[in-house]
Amino acid sequence: LQTEFSEQTLQIRSLTEDRAGNIWMATGDGLVKMRNDGSNPRLYRIPSPQKQIHLSDLIFVYADSSGVIWLGSNGTGLYQFNPFTERFKLIETLRTPNGELPRVSKIVPDNKGKYWMSTSLGLVHFDPLTSQAEWYVNHPGDPNSLGSTVLYLSLIHI
Repeated sequence: LQTEFSEQTLQIRSLTEDRAGNIWMATGDGLVKMRNDGSNPRLYRIPSPQKQIHLSDLIFVYADSSGVIWLGSNGTGLYQFNPFTERFKLIETLRTPNGELPRVSKIVPDNKGKYWMSTSLGLVHFDPLTSQAEWYVNHPGDPNSLGSTVLYLSLIHI
C-alpha cells in the first residue's frame, strides 16, 4: 500500500471482509478494496458535487451479508457502496431537519436485520430495507434518555 497510495489513504480506521474474501478499508482518503492476499488494491472516493468538500474521510466500514458495503463518514453521514456498480449512495434519512449529517463511527447489526449506529448526533436504530431511522438522543432533564447525544465511539455488541 505504501507505494500505491498517499499518506492520508494509509490512515486505516476500520476494516472488514466481505463474503467473497475481499478486504475493505475505511481510510482518511476513501474506501480501499483489496484481495485478502494483499493484491489488487483499489481506492474509491465518494464523488463530491462541490470540489471544496471532502466526502471521502471515512471512519467505519461494514460488509453486510448481501454484499453491500456500509460506510460511516466523518461528518457527512452514512453511505452505501455497491461493489458491483461501484456507486455510492448517501442515506438521506439520517439528515436532521436543519440539513445536518452525522459523523457515523460504528455500525452493528442486530438479530432482526437492522443496524445500530453510534453517531455524533445520537444513537440510531436503522432499517436497511426501508432506510427508516429511529433516533435516541439526550433530552436534558429526562433520566430515561441518553446521557449524551454525542457518541463518537461505541462498544456495542449485540
